[in-house]
Amino acid sequence: LIPGNPAPKLITRDMVDSMKAGSVIVDLAAQNGGNCEYTVANQVVTTDNGVKVIGYTDLPGRLPTQSSQLYGTNLVNL
Repeated sequence: LIPGNPAPKLITRDMVDSMKAGSVIVDLAAQNGGNCEYTVANQVVTTDNGVKVIGYTDLPGRLPTQSSQLYGTNLVNL
């Protein structure tokens, strides 16, 4: 991501439409428009073929324990 610029679209609608039902995409660039064409910031979108696109912009805040563990692990391995 380039600060101040929209995120590049890496996953097109055609790609998502060809995925199996039950597939999940977690778009970590949702705050800047998302890397998936279906991404909507702060929402979970379910496509017509059953693919879920998660566009949460506050994912670390939703997973505080896991975020802290990952951060600690990264510090130890630094």
